[in-house]
Amino acid sequence: MLIRNLDIKDFELLFKSNYKKLFVVSYRITKNKNASEDIIQELFLYLWESKKFKTDKLTFENYLFKSIYNRSLNFLRDSAKHDTNFDLAEASDIYTKDNLSEADYELLETSIFQSIENLPPKCRVIFIMSRIDGKQHKEIAEILDVSTKTVENQISIALRKINSSISPEIKVLFDGVTSLVIVVLIK
Repeated sequence: MLIRNLDIKDFELLFKSNYKKLFVVSYRITKNKNASEDIIQELFLYLWESKKFKTDKLTFENYLFKSIYNRSLNFLRDSAKHDTNFDLAEASDIYTKDNLSEADYELLETSIFQSIENLPPKCRVIFIMSRIDGKQHKEIAEILDVSTKTVENQISIALRKINSSISPEIKVLFDGVTSLVIVVLIK
C-alpha cells in the first residue's frame, strides 16, 4: 500500500475502515472522547501530508495502532504537565484497570523502582531529579556542577539499565510496552 498512490476517496475509506478500532485504543488510554478523535485525525492528516508510508496492509495496520498508542500516551504526558491535579495513580489507571491485574502492575512497578535503586549513585540521582522531580537538564547540571551533556548521558544510561534489568518474564506479561510503562510510572 503506497499512500501517495491513493486518491482522496481511497484514503477516506482507509480512514473510515480503521477509525472505530483506533478510537477504542486511544479512548482506553486517554479517557477523553475529543482528544481521541483529535489524535486519530492528526495521525491521518500527517499520513496524507507526508505520503511516505509504503507497506503491506498488515504492517500498515500495526503502524496505525502503534502510532495511536504512542500519540495517546503522549497526550497523557502532555496533559500531566498542564494539570496540577494529575498524579501517578491517574496515569497508571490505564494499566491497572484496563490492561493489567493489580498483581501484574505491582510486579512491574516493583521491578522498575528496584531497577532505579540499583543504578550507580550519580546516575540514580540525576535520573530521579529529571524523571521523578521533574527538573530540567540545565537545572540539574547547575545543581550538581556538571555539564548538561553529562546529565543527558546519565539519563540515557539509566533508561537503558532500567529497561535491560527488567526480567524477560515481566516483559512478556506486558507484550513489549515496558518502556512506555516506565514513562507513565515515573513521569
